[in-house]
Amino acid sequence: MTVDILMTFYDAPELVATTIQSVLNQTYPDWTLTIADDGSAQGLPSDALELCADPRITVLRYNTTLQDRRECVRYAHLINEMAARTHGELIAYLAQDDLFEPDRLERMVATITAGADVVYGIQRLLDSHGNEFGRRAPMAHDGQDAWHKIDLNSVLHTRESFEKAGGWPTDSSLWADADGHAWRRLQACGYHFTLCEGGPTDAKRFRHESVTECTTNGREPWDRGWRPEPLAPHTPSWRP
Repeated sequence: MTVDILMTFYDAPELVATTIQSVLNQTYPDWTLTIADDGSAQGLPSDALELCADPRITVLRYNTTLQDRRECVRYAHLINEMAARTHGELIAYLAQDDLFEPDRLERMVATITAGADVVYGIQRLLDSHGNEFGRRAPMAHDGQDAWHKIDLNSVLHTRESFEKAGGWPTDSSLWADADGHAWRRLQACGYHFTLCEGGPTDAKRFRHESVTECTTNGREPWDRGWRPEPLAPHTPSWRP
């Protein structure tokens, strides 16, 4: 089964090469990675572009306006567009500055093969220097409301479930938590989130300029000019 990994990128060049490398390091080889550059000022950096020479990787470039950003949740909109462009049996998500563990896809596909439709994993939480400060705990049971309990990087599910749920909601009021709304769509269709056993599947790296940090601190989600004080080391406003 092919896993289509959907990744959005916008003006965060420092970490994206290591994010892409974490996909190239997967022990499960049957995947594609689609990267949607949402109108970044300088595009993907050269070290990331070199990795994109792998034929399984496709980079899409959008000329996004400020009005476009105000009209919808751009990352959710791009996820829906990338899903429409790909055809694998399975879909996974990856943010531009986060990481997959090397056996993530292998273990998650095995869980799907065993009968699950929607799989999630335990997530390691890293500060801006890459130091682990915690882990996102698993849900109490598969039927628990996944709202704000599972990060998008931790999920893999069937394309059929994505289509039955109608993809991701894109209303502009949902910038801070479109993934939580997407999970509720899946659960409303009768799908349960099955935990992938075997330890963490991914790692979330917190940055000053992430969507989560900007919205938590009252900034526009796409505001890349904001810097809190002190600059480093960064401890996120959000806690699991």
